[in-house]
Amino acid sequence: SSCHQYADNSEPGEMRATLYARALDAYQGSYDARARIRGESSSEALITLTNIGVVQWRTGNLDEGERLLRKAVWRYEKAGFSRSYPGYIRCWYQLANIKEARGKMAEECGDFGAAMTFYDEARSAHETVYRIRVESSSALSVDAKKSEESIQRCAMAIERIANIVGAIE
Repeated sequence: SSCHQYADNSEPGEMRATLYARALDAYQGSYDARARIRGESSSEALITLTNIGVVQWRTGNLDEGERLLRKAVWRYEKAGFSRSYPGYIRCWYQLANIKEARGKMAEECGDFGAAMTFYDEARSAHETVYRIRVESSSALSVDAKKSEESIQRCAMAIERIANIVGAIE
């Protein structure tokens, strides 16, 4: 939805919250219709469920976002979609992003052990997504590059935290 895209690119505040709320409403209506017409495990319904999960975590509802994304992954698998199916890959990519967000939150709270764990899990998930993207398209694709950047970002966070912890000890 356009509201989702505008919210992602707007400054935090009331306007962003309003746009995300509109996106959630639009996605929920779309999901309900698509699930009713094509089935809950149709590609159309699953991409919308993924979008609902993404907006949930971007509005701070990480648990709900992760739950919805895991539900979408489970439905993709149950329906027999290939690992290289773009919607399936996107779900895994967003789940890795949630792990990364959890790492950032833990780091900001000074819980360096949890941060290391989350960043390591995120890096591993991003590496898996990267391999799938390269196998299904190319290492030069925009999506593969996004995954590569995510891997590097997580590795740098792990190194940063290791340095902090080392300096404390």
